[in-house]
Amino acid sequence: AERAATRFPPAARLVRFDGPRAALDEAEAAWRPVPGAEHFGPTPLEEEGAWRLTVRVPPAHGDDLVSGLKQVVADRLSRKAPGSLRLQVDPW
Repeated sequence: AERAATRFPPAARLVRFDGPRAALDEAEAAWRPVPGAEHFGPTPLEEEGAWRLTVRVPPAHGDDLVSGLKQVVADRLSRKAPGSLRLQVDPW
């Protein structure tokens, strides 16, 4: 009941992104079109140049979010984009 009230998994899908600000901006293309998407951040981390962004979507749209993120990661790898983008799905 508490998780549903706070919209934590499994009542929602969460993805936490850690990486350089440019990488988080690229990832926005994956989550922004997902219906009901909410974001928290980005906020700077202690590591210089690192940022964190958390995105929450309704469970019905979790697969849409994850498939979009896989495409972002694949695109970054194929371009050999600088900086790493770390993703955690439902980190809590």
